[in-house]
Amino acid sequence: MATLLDLKGAQELQVKSQLVHDFDINYDFKTESLELVPRLPQKKVSTYLISRELAEAVNAAIVTGRPLLIKGEPGSGKTKLAQAVAAYFYGDQAYRYYFEWHVKSKSKARDGGYTFDHVARLRDATITSDEVARAKASDPSNYVALGPMGHAFKAGDAHHKSILLIDEIDKGDIDFPNDLLLELDEMRFKINEMQDTYIYAPTGGRPLVFITSNDERELPPAFLRRCLYYNIPRFTKELLVTIAAGKMKEFYEELDIKDPSEISKQSLEAFVDEFIKLKKRGGHQTAFYQ
Repeated sequence: MATLLDLKGAQELQVKSQLVHDFDINYDFKTESLELVPRLPQKKVSTYLISRELAEAVNAAIVTGRPLLIKGEPGSGKTKLAQAVAAYFYGDQAYRYYFEWHVKSKSKARDGGYTFDHVARLRDATITSDEVARAKASDPSNYVALGPMGHAFKAGDAHHKSILLIDEIDKGDIDFPNDLLLELDEMRFKINEMQDTYIYAPTGGRPLVFITSNDERELPPAFLRRCLYYNIPRFTKELLVTIAAGKMKEFYEELDIKDPSEISKQSLEAFVDEFIKLKKRGGHQTAFYQ
């Protein structure tokens, strides 16, 4: 894979829309490897425009190994950035190395690493009379399912950096960010139900971690010290025109129109002007332009 985002002297990097393969992913504790089974349909990664400043922030996170905390108004593209970076590096194989963890109000830090099905193990060990089930219950690894962080730790290597999105971290409870400090510092976590078993990222294969926040509440200082930070600024009209041009091209490709009539810059500017007017009426003008 390429090691850094390369703008080739331009002010923006446009990641083109593409279809990527999707996979069912399981971790085999016996072989200590991920099993990937392709599944249909393919997933679509939409066109994404990365500014020079944002690309520099991503590259800094790659070089330093520190998580990149992304803030910005709703609709600014925080959540889609990590997916676009994965598509840039891995093309249609992006989902071999890209994992999403969407934080909810009841999410616990451990959930991103793994979950353990205690009910199923209890049923197999005590309720069923099936000898195969009882034998299965003797091995706790049969009831462990790695979460997105666990998959990200095991998917990468020195030549293929995995990419993890921790989305809307401020939705978790107040202790959630600090509960991730060990995992983000040492890139490992313990599976408590399996004695001294740890899941860890390989040497030289530290995942690239993107963390988004809607700034609904302050994050703990100890957590912030471990992160790089970038705030996506409000869009300028010029940037909106560039984004609109990319989206129109993507739209034509979806319709399989080989030779679309070219849309003039004036038409795109008129479209953007109407877009801004609509946002003003809805009270969202500061979220989309400056």
